[in-house]
Amino acid sequence: MKKIFLASRYIFLAMIFIGLSSCEKDKLTLLTGGVWKFSNLTTTSVDEVATAFIAGYKAIHTDATLEFFEDGSFEKDAPLFEEPETGEYELFGENQIVFTIGDAVYTVSLDKVTKDELIYIETYIDGQGSPYPAKFKWTR
Repeated sequence: MKKIFLASRYIFLAMIFIGLSSCEKDKLTLLTGGVWKFSNLTTTSVDEVATAFIAGYKAIHTDATLEFFEDGSFEKDAPLFEEPETGEYELFGENQIVFTIGDAVYTVSLDKVTKDELIYIETYIDGQGSPYPAKFKWTR
């Protein structure tokens, strides 16, 4: 009886690990399934400098596109960018994307990813040194 219990426990743990790895793969498939178009950028900050920054950043991203490739690279392009922004990305855990652009590395929290919608939250620091969220929304 003890052997059956241990065997079933190992099978249960294996199923959990397989399920977790398939979730990450599903997110990767969703990210790399086509070109994302910038939709919106919002914040909950009430700091005037922060809200002005977000408004400017939103304007710069008008008509921007973002594409994730299966090889771990990405490209973000917009009419106001001098050149496309390129770099590497990696899914980390269940809800983070780590971007590497040259020597810069930053992490965003993945809020939602479906075949038609990508939402992630990036954290910035306002004029008083307090963090505030910037929620990026992309659609297909």
